[in-house]
Amino acid sequence: MTKPKTTLNPPRKPKPRAGRAAPSRKLADVAPVAALAPDPLPPPPYLDEADAVIWRLTVAQLAVQGEVVAADGPTVETYVAAISRQRRIAAEIKSQPVVTDGKISPLLRVAEATAATVKNLGHVLGLNPTARLRLPKRPQTGGGKWADLD
Repeated sequence: MTKPKTTLNPPRKPKPRAGRAAPSRKLADVAPVAALAPDPLPPPPYLDEADAVIWRLTVAQLAVQGEVVAADGPTVETYVAAISRQRRIAAEIKSQPVVTDGKISPLLRVAEATAATVKNLGHVLGLNPTARLRLPKRPQTGGGKWADLD
């Protein structure tokens, strides 16, 4: 008997574009870009370096979306703390068995609650697509060659 042919092709890698590097998704590659922009809301001095990077990336995204005010500080701080906690818990879950003696690790509940906090605060800050839809449209500034098409 002959082997049946499969109709599914293996996924292909995207072809690199000439003269362009493939976009990187690593935090270390994105962090220096955020450092180039002026810091509209500097991180509190008591944050460690990893949390300060999360803070700067978050504030940079908020600055792109519109006005960043000092009143956003506590919400951003809570968001940063939740992301930091989420990362620590994920590392602990990887290092421990999820089920011990027939009981599920309590870290899973903490991880779920922390993920919910990150999701909710991301929505409050306008950091997810649904939340960005509710943000008011920013007025167009500058002329440019398309300005007189209105």
